Amino acid sequence: PSSTPVVLRSAGFSDGFIVNCDAQGNLLPTLYFPRLRSDLKRYTGIAVANWGKTPADVEFTAFDDSGSKTTQPSGVTNPKTLTIPAGGQVAMLATQIFSLPSDQPGSGWAQAQGTSSQLAGFFLEGGTDLSYLDGAVAGNSSSKELFFTRGPVGSEIVGNSAYENRIDVVNPNPVSARIDLKLLNQFGVIQETATRVLGPLGRMSEELTSLFPSMPGSVTKGYI
Repeated sequence: PSSTPVVLRSAGFSDGFIVNCDAQGNLLPTLYFPRLRSDLKRYTGIAVANWGKTPADVEFTAFDDSGSKTTQPSGVTNPKTLTIPAGGQVAMLATQIFSLPSDQPGSGWAQAQGTSSQLAGFFLEGGTDLSYLDGAVAGNSSSKELFFTRGPVGSEIVGNSAYENRIDVVNPNPVSARIDLKLLNQFGVIQETATRVLGPLGRMSEELTSLFPSMPGSVTKGYI
């Protein structure tokens, strides 16, 4: 048991992998927030809850799309550690957590590493004009296979309004990763494929019509 990160190395994987354990040997999850965007028109909110019986320190770290830690502009606090009381919650804008100016465009992703195994989180992106709000639960594990269950695009999706469907994928590993993407229709038949390579700690954020340029201008069903 250890309260500090423990490096595990497995035969055949020279780069190894890193896990965090508490003093009792329990694995400490890392929460992944794959989408941070902020400017004068939009914001990202982050919430982390501690459902345990003891306070937990949570270290938030922000990265840009290339995998580098966010360091600009001057005055940024990254990483940033916050203490969440037992049964408590931290809910803040990403710009507040990292002391980022809200009037300058920014995008990337963040991770949160805590001293408790009893943490959960989610994130929201919204428009400053209150025109939209969307989000998801923060993932606490990585996988070699992901399913994006809704693949519609076009003006027929939301009352003749332009509908953008964007995929965000993060590589939280210290080595590069190749991503093979497949666009399937509602019957599971592959319509188009694409490949992207993410560097260590890198992020992909791309609209479906850019990933799959041959897809029709309006698609109401399908998945990736």
